[in-house]
Order: sequence, then structure tokens, then C-alpha cells
Amino acid sequence: MRSAKTIRTIGTQGAELATLIKGTKVNLILCGNSWCRVTCQGRTGYVAQVYLRR
Repeated sequence: MRSAKTIRTIGTQGAELATLIKGTKVNLILCGNSWCRVTCQGRTGYVAQVYLRR
């Protein structure tokens, strides 16, 4: 993660599931056009792809 961001149920208006800080490791499930489905902290949701790095 580049900076503190939120895992959401879906899209920018989705419910917040968890807040991730820089350096948090997530498990990538799949990526679409601009959002990635990830698991972290026992939750599955979506994060904007621009905030993820390998």
C-alpha cells in the first residue's frame, strides 16, 4: 500500500471494511479496470489499483 486507504465492499461509495496503512500486505484475488479484489485482516473487499504495488 502507498498510504492509508480503505478496503470497501465495492467502488468509492461502498461500505468501509478496513483501513490499510502504508506497508500493509494484502492478498490479491483479481484486478479489473481500476479496482482489485483483495483479502486482508480477515476481510475481502476492493481497493483502487493505483494504491497497490508489488
